[in-house]
Amino acid sequence: MKTAYFWLTPQGEQLALRLQKAFGGTVEPKAAFDAAVQRDFVSCDLLVFIMASGIAVRKIAPLVQSKAFDPAVLVLDQQGKYVISLLSGHLGGANAAARRFAAYLGGEAVITTATDVAGVPAFDLFAKQNDLVIENLHELKHISSALVAEEKITLLTDMPVETGEQIISKENAEKADLIIYVVDASRPLDENDHEIIEMIRDKKAVILLNKSDLSTVVDKKALETLIAKPMIDISAKEETGIHELESTLKEMFYHGDISFNDEVYITNIRHKTALADALSSLKKVEESIENQMPEDFFTIDLMDAYESLGSITGETIGEDLVNEIFSKFCMGK
Repeated sequence: MKTAYFWLTPQGEQLALRLQKAFGGTVEPKAAFDAAVQRDFVSCDLLVFIMASGIAVRKIAPLVQSKAFDPAVLVLDQQGKYVISLLSGHLGGANAAARRFAAYLGGEAVITTATDVAGVPAFDLFAKQNDLVIENLHELKHISSALVAEEKITLLTDMPVETGEQIISKENAEKADLIIYVVDASRPLDENDHEIIEMIRDKKAVILLNKSDLSTVVDKKALETLIAKPMIDISAKEETGIHELESTLKEMFYHGDISFNDEVYITNIRHKTALADALSSLKKVEESIENQMPEDFFTIDLMDAYESLGSITGETIGEDLVNEIFSKFCMGK
């Protein structure tokens, strides 16, 4: 890795020189600190800051773009007791570098990446190890969250990869409620494809024929002779076929082919607050009914609950609905 070291104190410089001797790289002069950080952030694979983490954060913050391109960044105290993986832990290799440096110095690697802490597989690291590119990198956080939550994730690929002990095996597909099998339609089916086809034959599955934007050698007719499953032509690169996939999944859900568990995750604090307000109003309605209070007393609470839910769904209480409620419950009479 092309490495640059930055320091601010004499002790920091000595540590930088020690690391340079062990791992290679360039020790930048203190006088050129700002300019060197900007230059090396673009040209280097690893930046090592021997200073307070706050200084390093402020220096690199304007330069950070994407985990797909940003270099690995480490921060060390000047005694080398702690090696902090600050940026690009997996794709950039900062976590691995932190472990190497800490082992050499006899210090401690500080790694906060959720998957590493939980001891579960990291798909961005898996992709890197197998020379694969994650095209929809923004979705990675959802997969990582599911893995940390110990939810089932099934990996199916027709690419030759080294799975290692941490990556979920094909046998776990038996536990999946639905399998989405992505076929590389630009090349002929091989032994792996036929193995996967046999595996999903009796499972609920959707087959995606990827790379439909290229000249394909596998089409729906060819696959239909092997297996009867919903098939969709897609192009991950051109983002075509995605709406058809969404429609297919909705139809499968509506027809009961796939089910949904009873767990609901609320990720928006405004929605959580609105739901809590609605629940509070409905509890007041229950109390009024249990205490045999007149209907006049709980219609306001019903309307409050409706308004709280409407702030999420976008529905509001129209004048006609208000008039209907008031007329049926004889408010004020």
